[in-house]
Amino acid sequence: MANYWRDYDRKNGAGSVQTAQQSGMRWQGPGLNYAAEYQVAGIPAVYHITSDTGNDDPIVFPAVTQWIMISHKGANDSFISFTANAYDGDQKSDENTTNGNATSRFLLPRSATVESTGRIPIKCTKLYVDLGTSCEVSIIAGLTNIQTHQMPILSGSAVG
Repeated sequence: MANYWRDYDRKNGAGSVQTAQQSGMRWQGPGLNYAAEYQVAGIPAVYHITSDTGNDDPIVFPAVTQWIMISHKGANDSFISFTANAYDGDQKSDENTTNGNATSRFLLPRSATVESTGRIPIKCTKLYVDLGTSCEVSIIAGLTNIQTHQMPILSGSAVG
């Protein structure tokens, strides 16, 4: 089997050596369904947002995530969403904030102590954080080597 990989053993019909590119060998890079990217330890990425620093811009990860973990502390509820539509559509809605009914957003309930979600295995490239007043959120993510352009755009009613 080792001879298969050596350039001098690959010959075309005329007897000359072919390179790996010419012989049809293609190395497939990691993609969304490449299981090995999710079996190894993720590359760490850590973010901390407070209501003082603002939260108008989404957190944009440099690669597709393997998992995320969110910690929250604050006097009011905060919300996490994965699309701009969920962030803009539900933001400041009385129905969602007063009843704690976040239909397309993830609720981080108010807490005087730091509460954590635990590790959530999820693929995403952006995270929208809607902080309540006097709140802070810490996010740690395990990143893959998968480039962000390979992630499909999340939209529609099923996604939020």
